[in-house]
Amino acid sequence: MAKIPVVIYNSFHHGPALGALGMFVNNSRGVMYTNFSLLPACRLYGFIGGLTGTVSIGTLTAIAIERYHVIVYPLSSQRSVAHLRIAIVFVWLYALFFSGIPLLDIGLGRYVPEGYITCCSFDYLNPTPRAKIFLV
Repeated sequence: MAKIPVVIYNSFHHGPALGALGMFVNNSRGVMYTNFSLLPACRLYGFIGGLTGTVSIGTLTAIAIERYHVIVYPLSSQRSVAHLRIAIVFVWLYALFFSGIPLLDIGLGRYVPEGYITCCSFDYLNPTPRAKIFLV
């Protein structure tokens, strides 16, 4: 509910509520795009969102795998703390790698404003093959 005024403002003014830095209009598709993705704030916001989201998904996956082993193999020995630490380190390294690729500007992904230009995230709407490779 708190974002509704920002969304309404962005819709009427065709840009972010905090200013029109880096804005341009692409009339070929009749849709407004921004060069907002080049701003460090957008890239930082996208990186932190991508990192925390990926860590969250990875942590839930690690918990599910650990619970699976406990249920399917109840009489086997418990997993050690070292195994769990390795799983946590792997999840964080994977998340850093996956979220860091768009920061490198190698063409496999980028952070762009999404929706009502209120936040930045992975460019999951880009139809190019390189963007699809990054998402898969």
